[in-house]
Amino acid sequence: MTWSTGDVVFRRGVWRGRPWYVGPKIVVQDRDDLLVTYAPHGAGVLLPAELGRKLIEDLAAETWELRPTTRYNHTLFLNPSGAAHSIFLFWSKDWELISWYINMEAPYSRRPDGFDTCDYQLDVVVSADLSEWHWKDEDHMEFAIDLGLISKTNAEEIRAEGERVIEDLEKRRPPFCDGWETWRPDPAWPLPRLPKDWQSLT
Repeated sequence: MTWSTGDVVFRRGVWRGRPWYVGPKIVVQDRDDLLVTYAPHGAGVLLPAELGRKLIEDLAAETWELRPTTRYNHTLFLNPSGAAHSIFLFWSKDWELISWYINMEAPYSRRPDGFDTCDYQLDVVVSADLSEWHWKDEDHMEFAIDLGLISKTNAEEIRAEGERVIEDLEKRRPPFCDGWETWRPDPAWPLPRLPKDWQSLT
Protein backbone atom coordinates (compact mmCIF):
# COMPACT_ATOMS: atom_id res chain seq x y z
CA MET A 1 0.00 0.00 0.00
CA THR A 2 1.17 3.52 -0.77
CA TRP A 3 -0.15 6.74 0.72
CA SER A 4 -0.54 10.14 -0.89
CA THR A 5 0.67 13.49 0.43
CA GLY A 6 -1.92 14.83 2.87
CA ASP A 7 -3.31 11.43 3.91
CA VAL A 8 -3.72 10.89 7.64
CA VAL A 9 -2.25 7.66 9.01
CA PHE A 10 -1.70 6.35 12.53
CA ARG A 11 1.76 5.57 13.86
CA ARG A 12 1.70 3.01 16.67
CA GLY A 13 4.44 1.96 19.03
CA VAL A 14 3.68 -1.69 19.78
CA TRP A 15 4.97 -4.05 22.46
CA ARG A 16 3.97 -7.73 22.44
CA GLY A 17 1.13 -6.99 20.04
CA ARG A 18 -0.34 -4.15 22.09
CA PRO A 19 0.15 -0.42 21.36
CA TRP A 20 1.69 1.79 24.03
CA TYR A 21 1.68 4.86 21.76
CA VAL A 22 -0.72 5.95 19.00
CA GLY A 23 -0.55 9.22 17.08
CA PRO A 24 -2.18 10.49 13.87
CA LYS A 25 0.32 11.75 11.27
CA ILE A 26 -0.04 13.56 7.98
CA VAL A 27 1.83 11.93 5.10
CA VAL A 28 4.44 14.27 3.61
CA GLN A 29 6.17 11.81 1.28
CA ASP A 30 5.81 8.09 0.73
CA ARG A 31 8.73 6.81 -1.34
CA ASP A 32 10.28 3.39 -1.78
CA ASP A 33 13.22 4.40 0.42
CA LEU A 34 11.62 6.84 2.87
CA LEU A 35 8.31 7.52 4.59
CA VAL A 36 7.94 11.07 5.91
CA THR A 37 5.06 12.03 8.19
CA TYR A 38 4.19 15.10 10.23
CA ALA A 39 2.40 15.73 13.53
CA PRO A 40 1.57 19.39 14.27
CA HIS A 41 1.38 21.17 17.58
CA GLY A 42 -2.01 20.37 19.09
CA ALA A 43 -2.49 17.03 17.31
CA GLY A 44 -4.03 14.22 19.30
CA VAL A 45 -1.91 11.40 20.70
CA LEU A 46 -2.39 8.41 23.01
CA LEU A 47 0.25 7.94 25.68
CA PRO A 48 0.59 6.11 28.99
CA ALA A 49 0.08 8.21 32.10
CA GLU A 50 3.74 7.65 33.06
CA LEU A 51 6.82 7.34 30.87
CA GLY A 52 10.51 6.66 31.56
CA ARG A 53 11.47 3.81 33.89
CA LYS A 54 7.86 3.38 35.05
CA LEU A 55 6.76 2.72 31.48
CA ILE A 56 9.53 0.13 31.07
CA GLU A 57 8.29 -1.61 34.21
CA ASP A 58 4.73 -1.49 32.86
CA LEU A 59 5.85 -2.88 29.49
CA ALA A 60 7.55 -5.79 31.26
CA ALA A 61 4.42 -6.45 33.31
CA GLU A 62 2.07 -5.60 30.41
CA THR A 63 0.07 -3.30 32.68
CA TRP A 64 0.14 0.08 30.92
CA GLU A 65 -2.97 2.06 29.99
CA LEU A 66 -3.30 4.74 27.33
CA ARG A 67 -4.92 8.14 27.68
CA PRO A 68 -5.63 10.83 25.07
CA THR A 69 -3.59 14.02 25.17
CA THR A 70 -2.22 16.57 22.68
CA ARG A 71 1.22 17.29 21.22
CA TYR A 72 3.09 20.39 22.40
CA ASN A 73 5.42 20.78 19.38
CA HIS A 74 5.65 20.26 15.64
CA THR A 75 7.39 17.00 14.71
CA LEU A 76 8.56 15.63 11.38
CA PHE A 77 9.19 11.87 11.28
CA LEU A 78 11.67 10.43 8.75
CA ASN A 79 11.38 6.64 8.50
CA PRO A 80 13.93 5.03 6.15
CA SER A 81 12.50 1.82 4.72
CA GLY A 82 13.82 -1.30 6.45
CA ALA A 83 15.98 0.66 8.91
CA ALA A 84 16.03 0.06 12.67
CA HIS A 85 15.67 3.77 13.44
CA SER A 86 13.75 6.87 12.55
CA ILE A 87 14.80 10.51 12.67
CA PHE A 88 12.63 13.23 14.18
CA LEU A 89 12.85 17.01 13.86
CA PHE A 90 11.26 18.95 16.72
CA TRP A 91 10.08 22.54 16.35
CA SER A 92 8.42 24.82 18.89
CA LYS A 93 4.85 26.02 18.38
CA ASP A 94 6.34 29.06 16.60
CA TRP A 95 8.61 26.97 14.35
CA GLU A 96 11.91 27.44 16.12
CA LEU A 97 13.93 24.27 15.47
CA ILE A 98 14.63 22.66 18.84
CA SER A 99 16.59 19.56 17.87
CA TRP A 100 16.98 16.53 15.66
CA TYR A 101 16.42 13.17 17.33
CA ILE A 102 17.52 9.68 16.30
CA ASN A 103 15.01 7.19 17.66
CA MET A 104 16.17 3.57 17.76
CA GLU A 105 13.22 1.37 16.83
CA ALA A 106 12.13 -1.65 14.83
CA PRO A 107 11.70 -1.21 11.06
CA TYR A 108 8.15 -0.05 10.48
CA SER A 109 5.44 -2.37 9.16
CA ARG A 110 2.41 -1.01 7.34
CA ARG A 111 -1.25 -1.48 8.18
CA PRO A 112 -4.21 -0.25 6.10
CA ASP A 113 -4.59 2.79 8.38
CA GLY A 114 -0.94 3.40 9.29
CA PHE A 115 2.21 1.69 10.47
CA ASP A 116 3.68 0.00 13.55
CA THR A 117 7.11 -0.02 15.13
CA CYS A 118 8.68 -0.99 18.46
CA ASP A 119 10.80 1.46 20.43
CA TYR A 120 14.25 0.23 21.49
CA GLN A 121 14.68 2.72 24.38
CA LEU A 122 18.04 4.11 23.22
CA ASP A 123 18.10 7.49 21.42
CA VAL A 124 20.47 10.18 20.19
CA VAL A 125 19.74 13.89 20.64
CA VAL A 126 21.25 16.16 17.97
CA SER A 127 21.51 19.94 18.20
CA ALA A 128 19.46 22.05 15.79
CA ASP A 129 22.56 23.04 13.81
CA LEU A 130 23.83 19.40 13.72
CA SER A 131 27.08 20.42 15.43
CA GLU A 132 26.63 18.35 18.61
CA TRP A 133 25.03 15.08 19.66
CA HIS A 134 24.75 12.85 22.70
CA TRP A 135 23.26 9.48 23.59
CA LYS A 136 19.99 9.59 25.52
CA ASP A 137 18.38 7.00 27.80
CA GLU A 138 21.32 4.62 28.02
CA ASP A 139 20.11 3.88 31.55
CA HIS A 140 16.66 3.04 30.18
CA MET A 141 18.18 0.48 27.83
CA GLU A 142 20.14 -1.10 30.70
CA PHE A 143 16.94 -1.22 32.75
CA ALA A 144 15.11 -2.86 29.82
CA ILE A 145 17.91 -5.45 29.58
CA ASP A 146 17.64 -6.15 33.32
CA LEU A 147 13.88 -6.72 32.97
CA GLY A 148 14.29 -8.98 29.95
CA LEU A 149 12.71 -6.68 27.37
CA ILE A 150 15.92 -6.48 25.32
CA SER A 151 18.75 -9.02 25.15
CA LYS A 152 22.37 -7.94 25.42
CA THR A 153 22.94 -9.11 21.85
CA ASN A 154 20.05 -6.99 20.60
CA ALA A 155 21.33 -4.05 22.63
CA GLU A 156 24.69 -4.28 20.87
CA GLU A 157 22.94 -4.35 17.49
CA ILE A 158 20.80 -1.35 18.43
CA ARG A 159 23.80 0.68 19.51
CA ALA A 160 25.66 -0.28 16.31
CA GLU A 161 22.70 1.00 14.30
CA GLY A 162 22.88 4.26 16.21
CA GLU A 163 26.59 4.55 15.52
CA ARG A 164 25.95 4.12 11.79
CA VAL A 165 23.41 6.94 11.84
CA ILE A 166 25.80 9.14 13.83
CA GLU A 167 28.41 8.57 11.14
CA ASP A 168 25.86 9.69 8.53
CA LEU A 169 25.24 12.77 10.66
CA GLU A 170 28.91 13.64 11.04
CA LYS A 171 29.54 13.17 7.31
CA ARG A 172 26.33 15.07 6.45
CA ARG A 173 24.82 12.24 4.46
CA PRO A 174 21.06 12.03 3.84
CA PRO A 175 18.80 12.91 5.49
CA PHE A 176 21.04 15.38 7.31
CA CYS A 177 21.93 17.23 4.10
CA ASP A 178 18.48 17.30 2.55
CA GLY A 179 17.18 20.59 3.98
CA TRP A 180 14.43 19.13 6.15
CA GLU A 181 15.06 21.84 8.75
CA THR A 182 13.49 24.38 6.35
CA TRP A 183 10.44 22.23 5.61
CA ARG A 184 6.99 23.60 6.41
CA PRO A 185 3.54 21.97 6.14
CA ASP A 186 0.80 22.83 3.70
CA PRO A 187 -1.32 25.43 5.53
CA ALA A 188 -4.44 23.80 4.12
CA TRP A 189 -3.83 20.59 6.06
CA PRO A 190 -6.35 20.11 8.89
CA LEU A 191 -5.24 19.29 12.41
CA PRO A 192 -5.14 15.48 12.68
CA ARG A 193 -7.14 14.25 15.64
CA LEU A 194 -7.80 10.97 17.35
CA PRO A 195 -11.17 9.43 16.42
CA LYS A 196 -13.90 9.43 19.04
CA ASP A 197 -13.63 5.63 19.12
CA TRP A 198 -9.86 5.81 19.66
CA GLN A 199 -9.97 2.52 21.56
CA SER A 200 -10.37 0.85 18.15
CA LEU A 201 -6.74 1.80 17.41
CA THR A 202 -5.45 -0.13 20.41
